[in-house]
Amino acid sequence: MRRIRGVQLTALVAMIGVFALGGCGGKYYWSKPGSTRDQFDADSRACAKEATVSPAAAPSIEQSAYRACLSARGYVREKLAIKSEGSHRGIEQFD
Repeated sequence: MRRIRGVQLTALVAMIGVFALGGCGGKYYWSKPGSTRDQFDADSRACAKEATVSPAAAPSIEQSAYRACLSARGYVREKLAIKSEGSHRGIEQFD
């Protein structure tokens, strides 16, 4: 009985650790080999303009349209623990 409780406790601690560390895996970046910050900024602005769906008084960017636009320009969205060369942060929310 004591052994079963020990195994259960170990499993519980392991699961808590996995869930706790799962959110610490990094941030989302847009990556494109050889891209510069200036190039990404220009592409990001153009995509944000394309993805704006609200009136000028209260502009709102449609996240799925913004992501589709950057993907069409050759960028790949990926979660990185450490920013690599050619990786850039977008204007997205909730990432």
